[in-house]
Amino acid sequence: MYPVLYRVKTLEYYIGCVGEINAIKDLILELVRYGISRNAPYSYS
Repeated sequence: MYPVLYRVKTLEYYIGCVGEINAIKDLILELVRYGISRNAPYSYS
C-alpha cells in the first residue's frame, strides 16, 4: 500500500511541477510576444 501511495504523491508532485513550468513558459512567451509586437513594425502571430 505504501509504495502505491508514494507513487501517487510523486505523480502529483511531477504534475504540479510541469504545470508550474508550463505557466512560467506561457508567461515568458507572452512577454516575448508583447516585446516583439512593441519593438517591431510587424508582429509575429
